[in-house]
Amino acid sequence: MLPTTITIIDTLPLTPNGKLDTTQLPTPTTTPTTNHRDPTTPTEELLATIYAQVLGRDHINIDDSFFDLGGDSILSMQVVARARAAGLTCHPRDIFTHHTVARLAHTLTTTATHTPTPPAEDIPTGDLPPTPIMKWLATLDGPTDQFNQTLILNAPTNTDITTTDITTILDALTTHHLALTMATITTTTGWHLHIPHPTSNTPRYHLHTTETLTPDTITTTRNHLNPTTGTLLTANWATTTGQLALIIHHHAIDAISWRTLIEDLNTAWTHHHNGHPITLPPTGTSFRHWATLLHTHNQKQPPTPQPDTTPPPPLPPPNPTTDTYTTAGHHSTTLDTTTTTTLLHHTTTAFHTSLHDILLIAYTLTTTQLLNPHTPTTLTIDIETHGRNEELAPHLDLTRTIGWFTTKHPTTLTTTPPPHHHITTGHHTLGTTIKNLKQQLHTPTTTT
Repeated sequence: MLPTTITIIDTLPLTPNGKLDTTQLPTPTTTPTTNHRDPTTPTEELLATIYAQVLGRDHINIDDSFFDLGGDSILSMQVVARARAAGLTCHPRDIFTHHTVARLAHTLTTTATHTPTPPAEDIPTGDLPPTPIMKWLATLDGPTDQFNQTLILNAPTNTDITTTDITTILDALTTHHLALTMATITTTTGWHLHIPHPTSNTPRYHLHTTETLTPDTITTTRNHLNPTTGTLLTANWATTTGQLALIIHHHAIDAISWRTLIEDLNTAWTHHHNGHPITLPPTGTSFRHWATLLHTHNQKQPPTPQPDTTPPPPLPPPNPTTDTYTTAGHHSTTLDTTTTTTLLHHTTTAFHTSLHDILLIAYTLTTTQLLNPHTPTTLTIDIETHGRNEELAPHLDLTRTIGWFTTKHPTTLTTTPPPHHHITTGHHTLGTTIKNLKQQLHTPTTTT
Protein backbone atom coordinates (compact mmCIF):
# COMPACT_ATOMS: atom_id res chain seq x y z
CA MET A 1 0.00 0.00 0.00
CA LEU A 2 2.97 2.37 -0.40
CA PRO A 3 2.38 5.18 -2.92
CA THR A 4 4.38 4.96 -6.13
CA THR A 5 4.73 8.75 -6.36
CA ILE A 6 4.09 11.82 -4.22
CA THR A 7 3.11 15.13 -5.84
CA ILE A 8 3.42 18.30 -3.74
CA ILE A 9 1.10 21.27 -4.43
CA ASP A 10 0.74 24.62 -2.67
CA THR A 11 -3.01 24.38 -2.00
CA LEU A 12 -5.82 21.90 -2.60
CA PRO A 13 -8.21 23.06 -5.35
CA LEU A 14 -11.79 23.37 -4.09
CA THR A 15 -15.19 23.52 -5.74
CA PRO A 16 -17.58 26.45 -5.03
CA ASN A 17 -19.11 24.19 -2.35
CA GLY A 18 -15.79 23.84 -0.56
CA LYS A 19 -15.17 20.23 -1.60
CA LEU A 20 -12.01 18.87 -3.21
CA ASP A 21 -12.07 19.55 -6.95
CA THR A 22 -10.38 16.40 -8.25
CA THR A 23 -10.53 17.65 -11.85
CA GLN A 24 -8.03 20.40 -11.00
CA LEU A 25 -5.48 18.13 -9.33
CA PRO A 26 -2.26 17.75 -11.34
CA THR A 27 -1.72 14.36 -12.92
CA PRO A 28 0.98 12.44 -11.00
CA THR A 29 3.92 11.47 -13.15
CA THR A 30 6.19 8.55 -12.41
CA THR A 31 9.64 8.41 -13.93
CA PRO A 32 12.44 5.94 -13.30
CA THR A 33 14.64 6.72 -10.34
CA THR A 34 16.85 9.73 -11.10
CA ASN A 35 19.67 8.46 -8.91
CA HIS A 36 20.98 5.74 -11.19
CA ARG A 37 22.68 2.85 -9.42
CA ASP A 38 24.76 0.27 -11.22
CA PRO A 39 25.12 -3.32 -9.97
CA THR A 40 27.61 -3.80 -7.15
CA THR A 41 27.52 -7.60 -6.69
CA PRO A 42 27.77 -10.54 -9.12
CA THR A 43 24.10 -11.43 -8.49
CA GLU A 44 22.98 -7.86 -9.20
CA GLU A 45 25.12 -7.82 -12.35
CA LEU A 46 23.56 -11.06 -13.56
CA LEU A 47 19.99 -9.95 -12.83
CA ALA A 48 20.55 -6.53 -14.41
CA THR A 49 21.79 -8.25 -17.58
CA ILE A 50 18.75 -10.56 -17.62
CA TYR A 51 16.34 -7.66 -17.02
CA ALA A 52 17.93 -5.70 -19.87
CA GLN A 53 17.80 -8.65 -22.27
CA VAL A 54 14.15 -9.48 -21.53
CA LEU A 55 12.99 -5.85 -21.57
CA GLY A 56 15.06 -4.87 -24.61
CA ARG A 57 17.05 -2.16 -22.80
CA ASP A 58 20.71 -1.24 -22.85
CA HIS A 59 21.09 -0.53 -19.12
CA ILE A 60 19.04 -1.18 -15.99
CA ASN A 61 18.95 0.91 -12.84
CA ILE A 62 18.94 -1.69 -10.07
CA ASP A 63 16.32 0.36 -8.16
CA ASP A 64 13.79 0.51 -11.04
CA SER A 65 10.74 -1.76 -10.88
CA PHE A 66 10.58 -4.52 -13.47
CA PHE A 67 6.93 -3.67 -14.14
CA ASP A 68 7.47 0.09 -14.39
CA LEU A 69 10.02 -0.68 -17.10
CA GLY A 70 7.39 -2.53 -19.16
CA GLY A 71 7.57 -6.02 -17.68
CA ASP A 72 4.55 -8.28 -17.29
CA SER A 73 3.75 -11.77 -16.03
CA ILE A 74 4.87 -13.53 -19.22
CA LEU A 75 8.14 -11.59 -19.38
CA SER A 76 8.71 -12.44 -15.72
CA MET A 77 8.66 -16.12 -16.73
CA GLN A 78 11.53 -15.39 -19.12
CA VAL A 79 13.47 -13.71 -16.31
CA VAL A 80 12.96 -16.75 -14.10
CA ALA A 81 14.00 -19.18 -16.84
CA ARG A 82 17.22 -17.27 -17.57
CA ALA A 83 18.00 -16.81 -13.88
CA ARG A 84 17.59 -20.52 -13.24
CA ALA A 85 19.75 -21.37 -16.23
CA ALA A 86 22.43 -19.11 -14.76
CA GLY A 87 22.29 -20.86 -11.40
CA LEU A 88 19.91 -18.68 -9.38
CA THR A 89 17.07 -20.24 -7.42
CA CYS A 90 14.22 -18.02 -8.59
CA HIS A 91 10.42 -18.22 -8.83
CA PRO A 92 7.86 -16.01 -10.62
CA ARG A 93 6.42 -14.85 -7.30
CA ASP A 94 9.86 -13.43 -6.43
CA ILE A 95 9.62 -10.99 -9.35
CA PHE A 96 6.16 -9.85 -8.26
CA THR A 97 7.22 -9.45 -4.63
CA HIS A 98 10.57 -7.70 -5.02
CA HIS A 99 10.32 -5.97 -8.45
CA THR A 100 13.80 -4.39 -8.56
CA VAL A 101 17.19 -5.94 -9.23
CA ALA A 102 18.50 -4.71 -5.89
CA ARG A 103 15.69 -6.20 -3.81
CA LEU A 104 15.53 -9.42 -5.84
CA ALA A 105 19.27 -10.03 -5.64
CA HIS A 106 19.15 -9.67 -1.86
CA THR A 107 16.64 -12.54 -1.55
CA LEU A 108 17.92 -15.07 -4.08
CA THR A 109 20.32 -17.89 -3.38
CA THR A 110 22.89 -19.19 -5.80
CA THR A 111 23.47 -22.86 -6.48
CA ALA A 112 26.59 -24.27 -8.05
CA THR A 113 24.64 -25.85 -10.88
CA HIS A 114 20.91 -25.42 -11.06
CA THR A 115 19.38 -28.52 -12.59
CA PRO A 116 15.70 -28.82 -11.63
CA THR A 117 15.18 -32.14 -9.89
CA PRO A 118 11.65 -33.41 -10.42
CA PRO A 119 10.02 -35.02 -7.41
CA ALA A 120 10.03 -38.82 -7.22
CA GLU A 121 6.34 -39.00 -8.18
CA ASP A 122 6.94 -37.05 -11.41
CA ILE A 123 6.68 -39.80 -14.03
CA PRO A 124 6.38 -38.01 -17.41
CA THR A 125 4.73 -40.85 -19.35
CA GLY A 126 1.42 -42.64 -18.90
CA ASP A 127 -2.22 -41.65 -18.48
CA LEU A 128 -3.20 -38.18 -17.32
CA PRO A 129 -6.47 -36.30 -16.82
CA PRO A 130 -7.47 -33.48 -19.16
CA THR A 131 -6.91 -30.00 -17.78
CA PRO A 132 -9.84 -27.56 -17.39
CA ILE A 133 -8.93 -25.69 -20.59
CA MET A 134 -8.91 -28.98 -22.51
CA LYS A 135 -12.33 -29.84 -21.08
CA TRP A 136 -13.56 -26.45 -22.25
CA LEU A 137 -12.27 -27.15 -25.77
CA ALA A 138 -14.16 -30.45 -25.80
CA THR A 139 -17.44 -28.60 -25.14
CA LEU A 140 -17.21 -26.47 -28.28
CA ASP A 141 -19.81 -27.09 -30.96
CA GLY A 142 -17.75 -28.35 -33.86
CA PRO A 143 -14.61 -30.33 -34.70
CA THR A 144 -11.44 -29.42 -32.78
CA ASP A 145 -8.95 -31.96 -34.13
CA GLN A 146 -7.19 -29.17 -36.05
CA PHE A 147 -7.37 -26.52 -33.31
CA ASN A 148 -3.75 -25.42 -33.58
CA GLN A 149 -1.10 -22.75 -33.43
CA THR A 150 1.18 -22.38 -36.46
CA LEU A 151 4.59 -20.77 -36.77
CA ILE A 152 6.79 -20.42 -39.86
CA LEU A 153 10.55 -20.35 -39.27
CA ASN A 154 13.31 -19.44 -41.70
CA ALA A 155 16.30 -21.77 -41.85
CA PRO A 156 19.81 -20.30 -41.42
CA THR A 157 21.19 -18.89 -44.65
CA ASN A 158 24.17 -20.41 -46.43
CA THR A 159 23.40 -23.87 -45.07
CA ASP A 160 22.44 -26.94 -47.03
CA ILE A 161 19.67 -28.35 -44.84
CA THR A 162 18.10 -31.59 -45.98
CA THR A 163 14.89 -33.35 -45.06
CA THR A 164 17.01 -35.80 -43.06
CA ASP A 165 18.35 -32.91 -40.98
CA ILE A 166 14.80 -31.71 -40.26
CA THR A 167 13.78 -35.24 -39.26
CA THR A 168 16.72 -35.50 -36.85
CA ILE A 169 15.78 -32.19 -35.19
CA LEU A 170 12.07 -33.04 -34.90
CA ASP A 171 12.99 -36.45 -33.46
CA ALA A 172 15.04 -34.71 -30.78
CA LEU A 173 12.26 -32.22 -29.94
CA THR A 174 9.47 -34.78 -29.68
CA THR A 175 11.66 -37.14 -27.64
CA HIS A 176 12.59 -34.35 -25.22
CA HIS A 177 9.20 -32.63 -24.94
CA LEU A 178 6.83 -35.55 -24.49
CA ALA A 179 3.63 -33.47 -24.45
CA LEU A 180 4.07 -33.16 -28.23
CA THR A 181 3.16 -36.86 -28.51
CA MET A 182 0.15 -36.82 -26.16
CA ALA A 183 -2.86 -38.85 -27.40
CA THR A 184 -6.54 -38.44 -26.57
CA ILE A 185 -8.07 -41.73 -25.41
CA THR A 186 -11.87 -42.13 -25.49
CA THR A 187 -13.53 -44.86 -23.40
CA THR A 188 -17.08 -45.84 -22.57
CA THR A 189 -16.87 -43.79 -19.36
CA GLY A 190 -15.28 -40.65 -20.74
CA TRP A 191 -11.89 -39.57 -22.05
CA HIS A 192 -8.36 -39.01 -20.83
CA LEU A 193 -4.91 -38.40 -22.24
CA HIS A 194 -1.88 -40.64 -22.61
CA ILE A 195 1.79 -39.80 -23.14
CA PRO A 196 3.71 -42.78 -24.53
CA HIS A 197 7.29 -43.62 -23.66
CA PRO A 198 9.65 -42.03 -26.22
CA THR A 199 11.05 -45.45 -27.18
CA SER A 200 7.63 -46.75 -28.25
CA ASN A 201 6.71 -47.22 -31.89
CA THR A 202 3.90 -44.65 -31.70
CA PRO A 203 4.23 -42.06 -34.53
CA ARG A 204 5.41 -38.83 -32.95
CA TYR A 205 4.79 -36.32 -35.76
CA HIS A 206 4.13 -35.92 -39.48
CA LEU A 207 6.61 -34.20 -41.82
CA HIS A 208 5.47 -32.99 -45.23
CA THR A 209 8.12 -31.86 -47.76
CA THR A 210 7.37 -29.43 -50.59
CA GLU A 211 9.35 -26.98 -52.68
CA THR A 212 7.55 -23.89 -51.31
CA LEU A 213 4.92 -23.04 -48.72
CA THR A 214 1.45 -22.27 -50.04
CA PRO A 215 -1.98 -22.16 -48.42
CA ASP A 216 -2.69 -25.55 -49.97
CA THR A 217 0.46 -27.18 -48.61
CA ILE A 218 -0.22 -25.73 -45.17
CA THR A 219 -3.77 -27.10 -45.29
CA THR A 220 -2.53 -30.52 -46.39
CA THR A 221 -0.01 -30.57 -43.56
CA ARG A 222 -2.57 -29.40 -40.99
CA ASN A 223 -4.97 -32.16 -42.03
CA HIS A 224 -2.55 -34.72 -40.59
CA LEU A 225 -3.13 -33.47 -37.04
CA ASN A 226 -4.77 -36.30 -35.12
CA PRO A 227 -5.10 -36.09 -31.32
CA THR A 228 -6.39 -39.66 -31.11
CA THR A 229 -3.08 -41.04 -32.43
CA GLY A 230 -0.91 -38.50 -30.62
CA THR A 231 0.02 -36.68 -33.82
CA LEU A 232 -0.05 -33.21 -32.30
CA LEU A 233 2.83 -31.87 -34.39
CA THR A 234 2.88 -31.67 -38.17
CA ALA A 235 5.52 -29.83 -40.15
CA ASN A 236 5.97 -28.60 -43.71
CA TRP A 237 9.57 -28.26 -44.87
CA ALA A 238 9.93 -26.09 -47.99
CA THR A 239 13.19 -27.11 -49.65
CA THR A 240 13.47 -24.18 -52.08
CA THR A 241 12.72 -21.33 -49.69
CA GLY A 242 14.24 -22.93 -46.57
CA GLN A 243 11.12 -22.44 -44.49
CA LEU A 244 9.79 -24.74 -41.80
CA ALA A 245 6.11 -24.47 -40.86
CA LEU A 246 5.37 -26.00 -37.47
CA ILE A 247 1.69 -26.75 -36.87
CA ILE A 248 0.97 -27.92 -33.32
CA HIS A 249 -2.37 -28.84 -31.80
CA HIS A 250 -3.26 -26.50 -28.93
CA HIS A 251 -3.26 -29.44 -26.48
CA ALA A 252 0.54 -29.29 -26.58
CA ILE A 253 1.43 -25.62 -27.09
CA ASP A 254 0.90 -22.11 -25.78
CA ALA A 255 2.71 -18.77 -26.09
CA ILE A 256 5.35 -19.54 -23.47
CA SER A 257 5.88 -23.04 -24.86
CA TRP A 258 6.75 -21.58 -28.26
CA ARG A 259 9.66 -19.66 -26.77
CA THR A 260 11.08 -22.85 -25.27
CA LEU A 261 10.48 -24.86 -28.43
CA ILE A 262 12.19 -22.33 -30.72
CA GLU A 263 15.14 -22.05 -28.36
CA ASP A 264 15.54 -25.83 -28.29
CA LEU A 265 15.10 -26.10 -32.06
CA ASN A 266 17.98 -23.66 -32.54
CA THR A 267 20.08 -25.57 -30.00
CA ALA A 268 19.32 -28.87 -31.72
CA TRP A 269 20.30 -27.48 -35.12
CA THR A 270 23.54 -25.99 -33.78
CA HIS A 271 24.57 -29.29 -32.20
CA HIS A 272 23.57 -31.33 -35.24
CA HIS A 273 25.14 -28.92 -37.73
CA ASN A 274 28.45 -29.05 -35.86
CA GLY A 275 28.44 -32.83 -35.74
CA HIS A 276 27.68 -33.15 -32.02
CA PRO A 277 24.97 -35.21 -30.32
CA ILE A 278 21.87 -33.14 -29.65
CA THR A 279 21.67 -32.26 -25.95
CA LEU A 280 18.79 -30.07 -24.78
CA PRO A 281 18.39 -28.34 -21.39
CA PRO A 282 16.27 -30.07 -18.71
CA THR A 283 12.52 -29.57 -18.97
CA GLY A 284 11.70 -29.38 -15.26
CA THR A 285 8.26 -30.52 -14.13
CA SER A 286 6.54 -32.75 -16.68
CA PHE A 287 3.18 -31.79 -18.16
CA ARG A 288 1.71 -35.09 -16.96
CA HIS A 289 2.71 -34.37 -13.36
CA TRP A 290 1.30 -30.84 -13.59
CA ALA A 291 -2.03 -32.02 -15.03
CA THR A 292 -2.36 -34.65 -12.30
CA LEU A 293 -1.62 -32.11 -9.55
CA LEU A 294 -4.13 -29.67 -11.02
CA HIS A 295 -6.80 -32.37 -11.24
CA THR A 296 -6.24 -33.37 -7.59
CA HIS A 297 -6.31 -29.73 -6.49
CA ASN A 298 -9.57 -29.01 -8.30
CA GLN A 299 -11.26 -32.08 -6.82
CA LYS A 300 -10.55 -30.73 -3.32
CA GLN A 301 -12.06 -27.31 -4.04
CA PRO A 302 -15.62 -26.52 -2.87
CA PRO A 303 -18.23 -25.95 -5.57
CA THR A 304 -18.06 -22.48 -7.08
CA PRO A 305 -21.14 -20.42 -6.12
CA GLN A 306 -23.16 -19.35 -9.12
CA PRO A 307 -24.87 -15.95 -9.38
CA ASP A 308 -28.62 -15.82 -8.81
CA THR A 309 -29.16 -14.08 -12.10
CA THR A 310 -27.04 -13.98 -15.21
CA PRO A 311 -27.29 -10.83 -17.32
CA PRO A 312 -28.54 -11.51 -20.85
CA PRO A 313 -25.82 -11.36 -23.48
CA PRO A 314 -25.82 -8.08 -25.43
CA LEU A 315 -25.40 -9.93 -28.70
CA PRO A 316 -27.08 -13.05 -30.08
CA PRO A 317 -25.01 -16.25 -30.07
CA PRO A 318 -22.91 -16.85 -33.21
CA ASN A 319 -24.49 -18.75 -36.05
CA PRO A 320 -22.12 -21.62 -36.93
CA THR A 321 -23.30 -21.51 -40.54
CA THR A 322 -22.85 -17.82 -41.29
CA ASP A 323 -20.53 -16.53 -38.54
CA THR A 324 -17.26 -18.05 -39.72
CA TYR A 325 -13.70 -16.92 -40.29
CA THR A 326 -14.38 -16.28 -43.96
CA THR A 327 -17.23 -13.86 -43.22
CA ALA A 328 -15.45 -12.04 -40.38
CA GLY A 329 -14.28 -8.46 -40.81
CA HIS A 330 -10.74 -7.39 -40.03
CA HIS A 331 -9.26 -4.05 -39.05
CA SER A 332 -5.65 -3.30 -38.18
CA THR A 333 -4.18 -0.11 -36.75
CA THR A 334 -0.54 0.84 -36.22
CA LEU A 335 0.20 3.24 -33.36
CA ASP A 336 3.00 5.79 -33.61
CA THR A 337 5.91 5.77 -31.18
CA THR A 338 4.55 8.54 -28.96
CA THR A 339 1.14 6.91 -28.55
CA THR A 340 2.72 3.50 -27.92
CA THR A 341 5.01 4.92 -25.24
CA THR A 342 2.07 6.65 -23.57
CA LEU A 343 0.05 3.44 -23.63
CA LEU A 344 2.83 1.18 -22.38
CA HIS A 345 4.20 3.41 -19.64
CA HIS A 346 2.38 6.65 -18.81
CA THR A 347 -1.18 5.30 -18.92
CA THR A 348 -0.46 2.18 -16.89
CA THR A 349 1.47 4.23 -14.34
CA ALA A 350 -1.23 6.90 -14.01
CA PHE A 351 -3.93 4.32 -13.28
CA HIS A 352 -1.68 1.89 -11.36
CA THR A 353 -2.68 -1.02 -13.53
CA SER A 354 -1.38 -3.27 -16.30
CA LEU A 355 -1.51 -2.87 -20.07
CA HIS A 356 -3.75 -5.95 -20.10
CA ASP A 357 -6.34 -4.09 -17.99
CA ILE A 358 -6.12 -0.92 -20.10
CA LEU A 359 -6.73 -2.82 -23.35
CA LEU A 360 -9.60 -4.77 -21.79
CA ILE A 361 -11.20 -1.54 -20.56
CA ALA A 362 -10.76 0.00 -24.02
CA TYR A 363 -12.48 -3.02 -25.56
CA THR A 364 -15.33 -2.71 -23.05
CA LEU A 365 -15.83 0.99 -23.75
CA THR A 366 -15.77 0.44 -27.50
CA THR A 367 -18.25 -2.43 -27.37
CA THR A 368 -20.70 -0.77 -24.99
CA GLN A 369 -20.58 2.46 -26.97
CA LEU A 370 -21.41 0.50 -30.11
CA LEU A 371 -24.23 -1.52 -28.53
CA ASN A 372 -25.93 1.00 -26.27
CA PRO A 373 -24.09 4.27 -25.61
CA HIS A 374 -26.71 5.84 -23.31
CA THR A 375 -27.66 3.18 -20.76
CA PRO A 376 -25.63 0.82 -18.55
CA THR A 377 -24.50 -2.25 -20.45
CA THR A 378 -23.13 -5.46 -18.93
CA LEU A 379 -20.54 -7.55 -20.73
CA THR A 380 -19.19 -10.94 -19.64
CA ILE A 381 -15.73 -11.48 -21.09
CA ASP A 382 -13.55 -14.56 -20.82
CA ILE A 383 -10.10 -13.65 -19.47
CA GLU A 384 -7.09 -15.83 -20.27
CA THR A 385 -3.86 -16.05 -18.25
CA HIS A 386 -0.72 -18.11 -18.82
CA GLY A 387 -1.69 -20.49 -15.99
CA ARG A 388 1.81 -21.58 -14.94
CA ASN A 389 1.11 -21.36 -11.23
CA GLU A 390 4.14 -22.84 -9.52
CA GLU A 391 2.58 -22.14 -6.11
CA LEU A 392 0.28 -25.14 -6.61
CA ALA A 393 2.92 -27.46 -5.11
CA PRO A 394 6.52 -27.29 -3.89
CA HIS A 395 9.48 -27.97 -6.20
CA LEU A 396 7.59 -27.12 -9.39
CA ASP A 397 9.55 -25.74 -12.35
CA LEU A 398 7.30 -24.92 -15.31
CA THR A 399 9.51 -22.36 -17.05
CA ARG A 400 10.60 -24.86 -19.73
CA THR A 401 7.65 -27.25 -19.78
CA ILE A 402 5.82 -27.47 -23.10
CA GLY A 403 2.04 -27.83 -23.04
CA TRP A 404 -1.24 -25.94 -22.89
CA PHE A 405 -1.27 -24.23 -19.48
CA THR A 406 -3.77 -21.47 -20.27
CA THR A 407 -6.47 -20.73 -17.70
CA LYS A 408 -9.73 -18.98 -18.53
CA HIS A 409 -12.33 -17.32 -16.33
CA PRO A 410 -15.27 -14.97 -16.98
CA THR A 411 -15.29 -11.36 -15.82
CA THR A 412 -18.44 -9.23 -15.81
CA LEU A 413 -18.12 -5.49 -16.44
CA THR A 414 -20.96 -2.96 -16.33
CA THR A 415 -20.60 0.61 -17.56
CA THR A 416 -22.24 3.51 -19.33
CA PRO A 417 -19.54 4.77 -21.67
CA PRO A 418 -18.84 8.50 -21.68
CA PRO A 419 -19.62 10.39 -24.89
CA HIS A 420 -17.26 9.65 -27.74
CA HIS A 421 -15.78 13.15 -27.73
CA HIS A 422 -14.97 12.74 -24.02
CA ILE A 423 -12.95 9.66 -24.87
CA THR A 424 -11.08 11.22 -27.79
CA THR A 425 -10.27 14.43 -25.88
CA GLY A 426 -9.32 12.79 -22.59
CA HIS A 427 -12.14 14.40 -20.57
CA HIS A 428 -11.98 13.81 -16.81
CA THR A 429 -15.08 11.59 -17.00
CA LEU A 430 -12.98 9.08 -18.96
CA GLY A 431 -10.59 8.75 -16.01
CA THR A 432 -13.50 8.11 -13.65
CA THR A 433 -14.85 5.42 -15.97
CA ILE A 434 -11.45 3.73 -16.26
CA LYS A 435 -11.04 3.68 -12.47
CA ASN A 436 -14.52 2.20 -12.03
CA LEU A 437 -13.89 -0.56 -14.57
CA LYS A 438 -10.48 -1.30 -13.06
CA GLN A 439 -12.13 -1.77 -9.68
CA GLN A 440 -14.64 -4.19 -11.23
CA LEU A 441 -11.80 -6.14 -12.84
CA HIS A 442 -10.10 -6.64 -9.50
CA THR A 443 -13.23 -7.47 -7.54
CA PRO A 444 -13.60 -11.27 -7.11
CA THR A 445 -16.43 -12.68 -9.20
CA THR A 446 -17.69 -16.07 -10.22
CA THR A 447 -14.87 -18.18 -11.71
CA THR A 448 -14.90 -21.35 -13.83
